[in-house]
Amino acid sequence: MVLFGTFDAVRGATLPAIRAEFGVLYNLFGLSFSIATVGFMVTIYASGRLAAVRGLKPVLLTGLALVALAQFGSALIAGFVSFSLIVLLMQTGGGFLEMGLNGIGSRLFIRRPAVGMSLLHLFFGVGSTIAGAFAGRMTMTGFGWRAAYVAPIALTLPLLALFALVSFPDRNSDSTSGHIEHHQRDERLRVALRQPQVRMLAVLLGVGILLEIGIGNWLVNYLVVVRHYSEAQAGLYLSLFFGLFTAGRLFCPYVAEHFGYIRTIGWFGFGALVCLVSGFLVPDYPALFSLAGVFVSILYPTVMGELMKTYGERATRLMGPVLVAAITLATVGNWLIAGLHDLAGVQAGFMSVLLAALALTLSARRAMSRYSFSSNSTS
Repeated sequence: MVLFGTFDAVRGATLPAIRAEFGVLYNLFGLSFSIATVGFMVTIYASGRLAAVRGLKPVLLTGLALVALAQFGSALIAGFVSFSLIVLLMQTGGGFLEMGLNGIGSRLFIRRPAVGMSLLHLFFGVGSTIAGAFAGRMTMTGFGWRAAYVAPIALTLPLLALFALVSFPDRNSDSTSGHIEHHQRDERLRVALRQPQVRMLAVLLGVGILLEIGIGNWLVNYLVVVRHYSEAQAGLYLSLFFGLFTAGRLFCPYVAEHFGYIRTIGWFGFGALVCLVSGFLVPDYPALFSLAGVFVSILYPTVMGELMKTYGERATRLMGPVLVAAITLATVGNWLIAGLHDLAGVQAGFMSVLLAALALTLSARRAMSRYSFSSNSTS
């Protein structure tokens, strides 16, 4: 998860330098990131099938191998097309890692799933915190921004060797009863996917992801272009965002366990909105943008925890479709943010992230009033 956390942070911290070298529109970055996300979604489905047949070990090994290949290839990037291919390959590997790690989490965190998933995804924040500051400084050295993509290979290769050697307690049955049980789970899954609660969880997750990547991808560019900070200085504020993001995942899940998952999502969405508005109103304190990391931190694991708590054993099989729907929503939203950067300027483009925080707050309130979830009551 530390490795997975480096992806968005490195991409966001190096975006101004990449744009300066290749001279492309922001909308092309949005298109590139969207294509990469399609690859991510395709591999979520592929990894789900692979896990059902072969277990979680091949899923994680495949993901790590693809990420390592992308990291090695980053040193050879010669233009924006090759950069886009590397991002696609890296996100494709990330899809396998996402499903493999969530699959492990769904088996381990039976009680208090929001806490368990937050602690697992805490390490995403650790990787992002380190990578954001590192990538910002690397772009200003003689090594250049490519080195920021290559350097995490030092983490990928040992993990690849480790997972190649360890054993996973996956058991798959080829018996007739196993096939019947598998068919019955599919029937229940189709029924569950028609439930409005599942669709609402996908919306909450998608808007939460959009809020996270909206800040992670575009904060550094905003600070460099509009506020005239250096890449290294802006990278520190991105690193602070992910540092507070990490701290939030350590402490805030207990708030969700006490007050209810959906209620907490709504209040934390409002908290992120206040931080972003304050950052625009008080330009001398860009750390106010970073403070939003505390409120963004628990959105993803809390929605996943609600899924696990509401649907029990079916949660693992629902994760793939819910993630695909959510990531589709986040991808379209991020592309619109990129387009606004070209059409209305960097200031307006980054300000549009406010809409994601507002949408999250309103969606959570709607979910509380209209749908029944397992953890809406105060414990």
